[in-house]
Amino acid sequence: MVLADQRIGFPPGLVAYISCLYAGGVTQIWVGHLLDSCIRPRRGIRQGYPLSPPLFCTVMDWVLSQLGLELQGGVRMNHIAFADDVALLSSTPEAMKRLLSELECGLEEVGLYPNPAKSASLWITVKGKEKKWYCDPHAFFSLGGKPVPTIDICGSYKYLGIKTGVSRKNTYIAKSRLEESIRQLSKPPLKPHLVCTRGARPVSRDSSGEVFQGPVDPS
Repeated sequence: MVLADQRIGFPPGLVAYISCLYAGGVTQIWVGHLLDSCIRPRRGIRQGYPLSPPLFCTVMDWVLSQLGLELQGGVRMNHIAFADDVALLSSTPEAMKRLLSELECGLEEVGLYPNPAKSASLWITVKGKEKKWYCDPHAFFSLGGKPVPTIDICGSYKYLGIKTGVSRKNTYIAKSRLEESIRQLSKPPLKPHLVCTRGARPVSRDSSGEVFQGPVDPS
């Protein structure tokens, strides 16, 4: 974790603070009226700690940076990720196998391992002569030596709370959720009756010639 923080450019003082924070940390559990012996965590980050999300992201950024880019008429995106939810994209099965291998190696270096049971694969095959495409139902990919479940033409996989797949229903749901998220981001953070607009103050002179500003009416 310290190496990942240094790689991304954390200041030395912050890196030293993080090192002290995790060095020698212990956990104890109350069992009835007795306090259990000390448990010394050897891996992972603290749950619920404000620094935990960026610390985990620095580690995942290191892992994902090891995935080779496909250069075909420009840089082609081959992965998207949110925390530990990763989606790999490829135009050929062979390239996907290479990406899976690179991801596994990168995760293993930092003490993380993918879960094949919670993963899924979607392989769209095109028949050139018939000008048709279909979802290949055969398990072609594996993680940790175990096959990755496949998604058929009617199936779906929930990624970041949104069902993804090839059916029009899944496409509509994903599109509507995205539009709703954009709409929420576009809304003002305050309710209308809490918004106060700064108005212009009229400048006038009194009988003595002194300049003063009139009141402002919030709207």
